[in-house]
Amino acid sequence: MDEESRKKAFELHEEGDASALFEFIQPFLEKDDPYAHYFYSRFSLREWNESHEEFERRSLKHLQIAADRGVREAKFALGCDHMFGDFYAEVNQEKGARLIKEAAEMGHSEAMFCYGKDLLYGSFGFQKNVLQGLEYIQRALEAGVEGVKEYLEFIGKLPEDQE
Repeated sequence: MDEESRKKAFELHEEGDASALFEFIQPFLEKDDPYAHYFYSRFSLREWNESHEEFERRSLKHLQIAADRGVREAKFALGCDHMFGDFYAEVNQEKGARLIKEAAEMGHSEAMFCYGKDLLYGSFGFQKNVLQGLEYIQRALEAGVEGVKEYLEFIGKLPEDQE
């Protein structure tokens, strides 16, 4: 998927129009596009008659394909699934944290916030690095991630120009 197609797919997903999203991504799915796998993992259609269990297994399968092929949104979502054991993902917090780190390094703003905190505290096997952690958190703040400003206020590290 090129950038324009990804934008269109994200818009359809945000609007909640799963039927239109499926119609839009179907040709990309047939071409085995990694972003199409990511979007396909995010919804189910009533006419598919999928059980909750079937949806979760399909979702995890396609999310894994997308993450393996470098889709940062998929890496973040799959990382969160492993952190909390969602969607039949095994609870493996270190694996989840590693996927979130990879998403952060690729520029995923929410992942930057999570990974920044992991660095700040030396969580999930990461070596503590306060400066680098604050840099990631600052990038998340600049990207407008919800809750970052309040978090920085709480720990007393809000940049002066943000106060």
